[in-house]
Amino acid sequence: MEKPKDHLGHEFNNKQEMCDYWNVKLVTFYKRLEQGKSLQEALEGSYVLDHIGQKFSSEFKMCEYWDVNYWNYIYRRSQGCSIEESLSPERKIDKRTIEMEKKSNNKVKELRKRKEWTQKELAEKAGISIRVLQRIEIGEVHVEEVKVRTIKALADALCVKIEDLIE
Repeated sequence: MEKPKDHLGHEFNNKQEMCDYWNVKLVTFYKRLEQGKSLQEALEGSYVLDHIGQKFSSEFKMCEYWDVNYWNYIYRRSQGCSIEESLSPERKIDKRTIEMEKKSNNKVKELRKRKEWTQKELAEKAGISIRVLQRIEIGEVHVEEVKVRTIKALADALCVKIEDLIE
């Protein structure tokens, strides 16, 4: 009978010894294999990596480490943001911050075009009406006239900070 080897090629006398080495219970090891996990996943357990390669036992733990709301992270990822963008700190923005500048109109359009999205696609991702987006882009509506939640939704959809929407 062949001696078991782990995913790194280390040889063991039996599977119990291999599991002891990796600090995993034998029953957990077998359960993970039954779930279709690879030998590495069965021995190391599942984990997620952040944008700098750190391992976490779950996305929730990763968000805790980066001090980011888990549901905001999930939303940002669903909108196509990278892990790094999704783990960026959340900003607290008030009306005064937005009112400081009136020229986000072209910036929104520029960022949308960079992502090669149509107005309809961006409006859907941000959860706003296409008409509101059109009015922002053509300058019919200035930033100080737009609701804070609309600007935040656009920033989240575009994976940028609110400040990036303001030139």
